[in-house]
Amino acid sequence: MAKQKESIKTVTIIQKLIKEGKKKISKLELGSLGLDVTQKNILVRNVKLEKDLVFSDWYFSIIDKKADLDGNQISENPKLLKRIQNHYEGGSRTINFTELINDFNIYTTATDINIGNFNLNSLLRLSVYDINLIDKKKSISGKWIDNVVDAVKVKEALHKFQFERAMLKLSEVQLNKELESHFKEFFETVKKGDTTNEGLVDLNIGNGKFVIEMKLSREAKKSSETDRAVGQVDKYKKHFPEQFMIVVFGDDSDREEKGIHALSRKVNESKGIYQFISPHP
Repeated sequence: MAKQKESIKTVTIIQKLIKEGKKKISKLELGSLGLDVTQKNILVRNVKLEKDLVFSDWYFSIIDKKADLDGNQISENPKLLKRIQNHYEGGSRTINFTELINDFNIYTTATDINIGNFNLNSLLRLSVYDINLIDKKKSISGKWIDNVVDAVKVKEALHKFQFERAMLKLSEVQLNKELESHFKEFFETVKKGDTTNEGLVDLNIGNGKFVIEMKLSREAKKSSETDRAVGQVDKYKKHFPEQFMIVVFGDDSDREEKGIHALSRKVNESKGIYQFISPHP
């Protein structure tokens, strides 16, 4: 099977014929495109041209049904994902074959395609793909929706946060901003603390389903700050019973500091969640 040197003109003509529904091309036409017709098979990006052993025609077939005509994976097409999101958000639950062909260079016989949090299925359909959410607990952007937010999901997301040693120098405000951006990759609603929670917390996830207060160990280990932080825990327990997390960021050497240990004990006694995050090795 030969992958020949291609020209943009050749690729454009071959892809145009396929998008028009053509199944074959004559030997004469193929030769005029500068392709070597002495080969048994010819590859043009994601298209295979196969010589008919009896007649002089060459037949088209798609090599990878989960890729566009250029060979790019359909599941990794951000523009297509955005189009599907727009369709779904606008109330449409289908996308036409012609839209995929004309706008995204996609010509495929695949009946089942996943992209983002969507499944496209054309089984028993003639000219459209049905659009369905894969995980109904997630939004069209693939983020957890508010009413399924819980401690397990928040902890999983937190543990994926890339806390680097250089971040030890960040202020609490700066680090909180980094953490907010990180959580927004996983959850539909992430807000900074505001008057709705009396300014008690740094981050509100899932419209109050779970809240996070962040501390820096270099500050929290000071006796005055420890007393203040321990006193705040009673307020968290009152306003967000079993729905709050205290996250302390710092050098691993601070983990067993007296003040840090006191804060950890208080949070656990109050049925909150305590996490100490040190830089990745």
